Amino acid sequence: MTVLPDDGLTLAAEFSDATREQWQRLVAGVLRKSGKDVEDAAAEDALSTTLEDGLRVRPLYTAHDAAPDAGLPGFAPFVRGARAEG
Repeated sequence: MTVLPDDGLTLAAEFSDATREQWQRLVAGVLRKSGKDVEDAAAEDALSTTLEDGLRVRPLYTAHDAAPDAGLPGFAPFVRGARAEG
């Protein structure tokens, strides 16, 4: 069993967090080397995949991509049921 320290995983603590723009720029550089000429912002779209049912899967998901709060049962937007009692 692995036990993490109380302050989290500190292996990369001395490195600053990369931004999404930095990641896109690096991906665009790799794609250019492979022969695809894409802009930095379009790099993420170039690596996205559309599944058979039309669902689009992106190559990178972060905490900022979390689903919105589903709300409470019986209240709008009614994604958890139309009645509060279930």
